[in-house]
Amino acid sequence: MTPSEILEVCAERSAFVRANSLRWSPARGELSERAGFVQTESGALIGIGDVPELTRLIDDSSIEAATFALMPIGMLEYAGTMMRERFRLVGSGPDAGAWDWMYTRDLPPVTPGEEYVVPLEGRFEEIAEAIAVANPETSAAENLAEHEWWGYQRNDRLLGVCGVDNYGVEPGTPDGTRYGIHLSGLGTRPEARRQGVGSAMMAAITRHFVGEFGLVHYGVWSNNGSALRVYRRLGYSTAAQIQNFAPAAA
Repeated sequence: MTPSEILEVCAERSAFVRANSLRWSPARGELSERAGFVQTESGALIGIGDVPELTRLIDDSSIEAATFALMPIGMLEYAGTMMRERFRLVGSGPDAGAWDWMYTRDLPPVTPGEEYVVPLEGRFEEIAEAIAVANPETSAAENLAEHEWWGYQRNDRLLGVCGVDNYGVEPGTPDGTRYGIHLSGLGTRPEARRQGVGSAMMAAITRHFVGEFGLVHYGVWSNNGSALRVYRRLGYSTAAQIQNFAPAAA
C-alpha cells in the first residue's frame, strides 16, 4: 500500500485521523489489522490502534528519526524507552502530553454571554495582545493570519479569543462535513476567568460552525477536568485520547 492509502485506512478507523488528515502529507507508513502509522513529510509520526501492535510496527520499520509524534494514550508507559532511545522523543505537555480530542455534531445549549462573541476579522494587533496574556503558550499564536479569529468583547474590551481552522474545505460540502473545523488558541484574560467567558465563546462558535460544517473539534489536556466538564455540557464527546511526544531537551 502507498503511504496515502495507509493514511486513508487509518482515517477510516479513527475519527481523529479522518478530521485532521488534510494537515498531513504522508511519506511512509505501516499497517496491520490492529494498528497503523504514517510518517509525514515533515517527520511527524501519527499512530493509531493497539499500543503493543503499534509499537511492533514502528520498531520493525526502517524509520530512524522523527520530529514529533501523536500516539494513542498508553504509548508512553508501554514504549517510552523506545521512543526516547530511537527517536529522542519524550512525552510533552501537562500530564506527560496526554490530551482528549473532542468533537460535536450537535448545537450546544444556549449559554449566557453568547451575545458578546463576535468575529475578529483583521484585528490582529488586538488578538495578539489578548492572546499574549490569555493563552501565551498556544501554537496558534505563531501565525495569527493562518486562523479565523473570534472573540468575547464586552464594553469595548476583548476579554477572550479563539482561533478557527477549516484546512481549506468549504462549508456545506461533503469535505466540510467529513473534516469539519478545528478550534485552537482558546484563552480568557486572567481577570475575566471563572465568569463564563470561555463557555460563551465555545458555545457561540460551536453553534455557528456546526451550522456551517456539521462537525467541530477541539483538543484539551486530559488533566484539565474543569474544562472537560464544560465542553461535555456543551455537547462535546471524547473520540480519542492522544499522547504528544516532542524532542527531548538537550
